[in-house]
Amino acid sequence: MTIEIDDSGTGEMVGNAFIGLRKVEPNHMIFKRIPLETFGKEEWLERKPQFMVIDLVKEEFKELHYSVGEEINLCTSPFFDKLREYFRRNDIPFKPSVIEDPLNQKVEIEYLRHLKKIGVDFKSAYTLDPKKRTRVLRDWVLADYDNRLRFVKVGYKKGFRKLKLRHQEITGIIDEDLLLDPVSTIYNFCNINGYFRPQKYYTQLSNDIFKLGVSIRPIYFEFSDNSFKFFFKGSNYYSDTFEEELNCVRAITAESSGLGKKITQHKVFAEICDTLGLKFHINQ
Repeated sequence: MTIEIDDSGTGEMVGNAFIGLRKVEPNHMIFKRIPLETFGKEEWLERKPQFMVIDLVKEEFKELHYSVGEEINLCTSPFFDKLREYFRRNDIPFKPSVIEDPLNQKVEIEYLRHLKKIGVDFKSAYTLDPKKRTRVLRDWVLADYDNRLRFVKVGYKKGFRKLKLRHQEITGIIDEDLLLDPVSTIYNFCNINGYFRPQKYYTQLSNDIFKLGVSIRPIYFEFSDNSFKFFFKGSNYYSDTFEEELNCVRAITAESSGLGKKITQHKVFAEICDTLGLKFHINQ
């Protein structure tokens, strides 16, 4: 006897996820839903969906009349990491496997039906190319962002951030959450508003010191050691240093001296900071 276990929707930002179990003989399949609510920020940090999978599999093993020693073919998806730990801890043998049809197709259809139910076009989402589907779902959310954001797995931090950045790029509306990342916020603002050649960079200065920044011709900006630094490059190669005030993550203080040309550059950044909701001070 062989049991197969597969998933669908776990790698996508939109909607519920599903798992499918199949007892090969006599080809009996069961599908279970992992609700969107379990993919919230706090819930995902606690790996709630992955622990839910353990409970569902234990429950369905009873329905499938599983006996210890039967062969288990488990999908290699990282979504099953906690289930693999449970199997090892309880001496349940399993084999990492690439699950094929009919289970792979059937569990995929469960997810596609769910997408259709929440309003995603079934045909456009039906693609075996993960990158294409990701773009389809991203564009679907962006087409009605305020109403469709509720269908997004916000616990997927990297993907959710990319989605919000894309929305910010399209609309020019600054997302409050993204202000926590001043480099990306100023970079995107300058990119949207036509500043010359904005360019982000990330360098490692030593084993434990990193520098993150964005350059905007003729302005150079970096964020390092919890402080902001702006360098205005001109014919005299002068520079100023801007430090973040300790008691306010949105306050920037400029330390400046000499060279009246700096007044123009100060004004540019004062306007940018005002637009982004950052407090800007100049100490001569």
